[in-house]
Amino acid sequence: MASCASGEVAFPRLIEKLEKAGCDQATVGFVLPAGYSFNLDGSGIQMALSAVFIAQATDTPFPLSQQLALFAVMLFTSKGGTTVAGGAFIKLAATLQATRALPLSGLGLLFGIDRFMATGSSVTNVIGNAVAVLAIARWDDAFDRAKFDEYLAARKREADAETTRTVANRTLRSCSGVPYRVIARIARRRCIVQASSIDANRPSRKSHRFNPIRTAA
Repeated sequence: MASCASGEVAFPRLIEKLEKAGCDQATVGFVLPAGYSFNLDGSGIQMALSAVFIAQATDTPFPLSQQLALFAVMLFTSKGGTTVAGGAFIKLAATLQATRALPLSGLGLLFGIDRFMATGSSVTNVIGNAVAVLAIARWDDAFDRAKFDEYLAARKREADAETTRTVANRTLRSCSGVPYRVIARIARRRCIVQASSIDANRPSRKSHRFNPIRTAA
């Protein structure tokens, strides 16, 4: 997600995570797709900052009245286009062409860094839509707080287990004077203890094994 210029790639996983976090399925299915079309916080911020940068870089007079008029138009032109990588750049060009407040030649200054700006705006859009789903679900009494706390606790345990494995692997690489078997044994014990603490919180399942004596009987 951090290297993508479109937030659409995170849409399926975001639905799954929000449902596991305690939000109602109907609320997630309605609010999240609508937010991907109308709640584009990152695109709006990117367009506003780009307009101010073009005015300063080209030394163009940009009084407060023109700023308010341009930002009012951006409230409408920033909607939609979240599935297109770099769509905010095209929408900014259309806005500047329609308002005639700033020169279009200033867009060339932003073309080289548009990829990095699009990456940041897509992350902001995803975070804004996730927060909107949580807020509306809680406002509509469709939010399970106990399920949310359980989900956060499970994620924390998984992160702790991954950190333990990473530290163990770094220890194996850094220690050269200690015998490899001793280090591997210590690291294995840490991973086993961490994994057992995770499995203890999961529901137990009875394993059905093949028993030839019982089958013959």
